[in-house]
Amino acid sequence: MKTSGVRRLDIQAESKNLARIRDFAIKSGQKFGFNLRQLNGLKLSLDEICTNIIKYAYNDGTPGGIRIEMSRSNDNVVTKVIDRGVSFDIDTVTDPDLGRYVKERKKGGFGIYLVKQLNDSVEYGREGELNILTLTNAVEQKPKLSDVIKRNFQPKKMTIRVRFAVIATLIISVISVGTYFIASMTQRRALTRQYTGNYVALLKSFASTSAEYMLSERSLLIEEQIYELVEEESVIVRLTVIDRNGTIIADRTVQNIGKGYRSPEGVVPLIDQTYLVQQYEDGEFGTSLHYSAPIIISDMLIGKAFLVIQKEQMEEAVDSRVNRMRIVLYMLLFWFIGIVGITFLGNMFVTPVKKITEELNRVGKEGVTGGFHFAGYGEFADISTAFNRMMKELKSSEERLTDQARLKKEMQLAQSIQQTLLPKEVPQTEGFEISAKYDAAMEVGGDYYDYFFVDEHSIGITVGDVSGKGIGGAFLMSIVRTALRLEAREQKDAGDVLVRLNSTLHGEFKKGMYITLFYIILDSRRRSINYASAGHTPMILYRAEKDRIYQLNPRGYPVGLNIGDVKLFKKSMDNERVSLNKGDLLFVYTDGITEAMNSRREEYGEARLLDAIKRYSSLSTVECAEAVMDDIKSFTGGTPQSDDITFIVIRNREKYSELEFKKRTKLFDLVEKEGYTVQKACKETGISKSTYYRLKRLREEKGHEALKPRTIEQEIEVVDHDISQKILGIVAENPEYSAKTIREALKQKTDGGLDLDVTLISRELRRLKLSTKEKRIAYTRRRGS
Repeated sequence: MKTSGVRRLDIQAESKNLARIRDFAIKSGQKFGFNLRQLNGLKLSLDEICTNIIKYAYNDGTPGGIRIEMSRSNDNVVTKVIDRGVSFDIDTVTDPDLGRYVKERKKGGFGIYLVKQLNDSVEYGREGELNILTLTNAVEQKPKLSDVIKRNFQPKKMTIRVRFAVIATLIISVISVGTYFIASMTQRRALTRQYTGNYVALLKSFASTSAEYMLSERSLLIEEQIYELVEEESVIVRLTVIDRNGTIIADRTVQNIGKGYRSPEGVVPLIDQTYLVQQYEDGEFGTSLHYSAPIIISDMLIGKAFLVIQKEQMEEAVDSRVNRMRIVLYMLLFWFIGIVGITFLGNMFVTPVKKITEELNRVGKEGVTGGFHFAGYGEFADISTAFNRMMKELKSSEERLTDQARLKKEMQLAQSIQQTLLPKEVPQTEGFEISAKYDAAMEVGGDYYDYFFVDEHSIGITVGDVSGKGIGGAFLMSIVRTALRLEAREQKDAGDVLVRLNSTLHGEFKKGMYITLFYIILDSRRRSINYASAGHTPMILYRAEKDRIYQLNPRGYPVGLNIGDVKLFKKSMDNERVSLNKGDLLFVYTDGITEAMNSRREEYGEARLLDAIKRYSSLSTVECAEAVMDDIKSFTGGTPQSDDITFIVIRNREKYSELEFKKRTKLFDLVEKEGYTVQKACKETGISKSTYYRLKRLREEKGHEALKPRTIEQEIEVVDHDISQKILGIVAENPEYSAKTIREALKQKTDGGLDLDVTLISRELRRLKLSTKEKRIAYTRRRGS
């Protein structure tokens, strides 16, 4: 009997510990031999079970704990979840009857149903004061290579054609694999040179900016610049500025300021070079790369800047960018063409006869409802066409009477499930207003929205649209909702969350089904958003102070779409950040709004939506949402719609600088007026001790107003709607114009007042699907007609 040691986790029953539970599930499952599908199932199950324990088992406010034990015996892994809360026997919960589920508007039992589906066995027991829930799963064994070869490779039974194909396949495969490794190594060397150049450029730019601050004796601004760079570039482990005497005037570690700088052992000092890159062994970070650059003003050396990154992290970044997908595609294409050429002639006549025979046998067993699935060529085409026509006519006459009733019932059921999944309450967060609207269509379009806390200061907001209709689409929506909430906890990168979501759900979608998503992380402290799109409609941003409206449309594929490789989804995913100003309005929606039609079959369209958002932007989010919905209904005039209408409105009521100034003022009031210790006051306000002492020095030097932070507005790398319309006007008149020529035309139309970067114009042309001359000419013709 093969057994393994017990892995155990003891934690308090608090929501913040769910991340530890998921990590424990993954690490333990990997140790005990679970594959990726079983790991995801275990992670989802433990998250669902522990969430229920936290919410219901200890709902009287009494603090409690949860113990999770995992062990393996032979080919079975046993997971026990133990608590001392209120007892609840899940065996009393039957699998949900969807018809009754909708009729009675029941909400419970769905998560328990998923846990039972994801595990081989689920058992509940009560021992004294302990609730014990036991999950049992058989480890899926990988077949031995020798067994696979024996089962599939039997030369004595092979025909000459098959033997030749096997030998040719082996030769082609060896050549392809060799080519793959050579191409990967070449690309890796090129990317390493590129990364090195990027960090050299970064350090030179930093040195240039630091020179200006050193000349004006504003070393505090250099420290702020260091903080921002370290936040943006996580691979940077050290960033230091010294004066010409070798004294540290700015450093990532505040305690080093004012000390003499010593070069690491094995690093040659920078003398006359414009930069220097050296590899050395760091006692704390291992093998590292040391970058040096002089700080010069008017040909005079006034200091030096040093940057250190871990070589291992840079190599990981290089590996992640090696385009193995393209190399593999070329390799597979070469391999595939060879195999097809070898087998084509032998299959030309045998395959059609074999297919027809198989289909006739299948239809004989299944009857008319099975259909006849074969399309031949030549004489075989006549046979297959006749059979297909006959099967379709018989099947159509048999099903015509029942299809409409079944479809109607399924749509009603799916719509009711969809309604129960939508959030009932809006999470409250300081300085933001959030409102949502959902209007169900005559048919179920699969719209979905949700909001939830990512951490104490951040809210995740998402709007999505499932491609499938009916029960399948509604069930898929529930899976996506659960998985997204699971992956989003404590994760501050929107693009990474969507990548993790797609990886978790990979292979779970039926063919042809997918979901588009727009996901936003709302940061209440920094008054900013981090957002990404999985093939969804653009988000609209209205800048109140400037009276400008933008359509933010980062790149990304829909979740679950079969694009051949999960890694391609990650490479195509853009992640963007924007700072929000006071009064800014965000509008996230599904295409049911722009595609809403009136009785004349005219669409509501983007232009009307943008105009409505501008008109109602001064209202509260609740009033704005109502006004936009009324505007849509007024346009459609009661015409039944084929798609749901869903949108979320978000308004920022506070500036980052004002909120941060209030928080910093409160910090000093707690210490100086309320008698708090520095540590307690910092914990209360969420400000670090090092920041407190830095602010204290700044306040002593320049007064209380110096506590006001600098307002750093992240530029929006898209043009606003008005400029977009001007670009469309120029394209309509001159479709042959390139992005550079359009830029010059814009300058002339505005008397030089509008000078856009060519990159912005190119990006807008791509968003408008007018990136090529041929597309612009076709657009002009459509507009003219």
